[in-house]
Amino acid sequence: MNVAQAKRAAKSAIKLYNEIRLHLSLDYKTPNMAYLPVRQAGKLLT
Repeated sequence: MNVAQAKRAAKSAIKLYNEIRLHLSLDYKTPNMAYLPVRQAGKLLT
């Protein structure tokens, strides 16, 4: 595996974890579903 392949594999794993995989501890939501609204609300307040 070269560096470019390793970068693609890491990006793919992170995308899976944050955007696709549902997490029991987040009420079967993805981290993006659970935390993105909080981040956007914070940006609106500042």
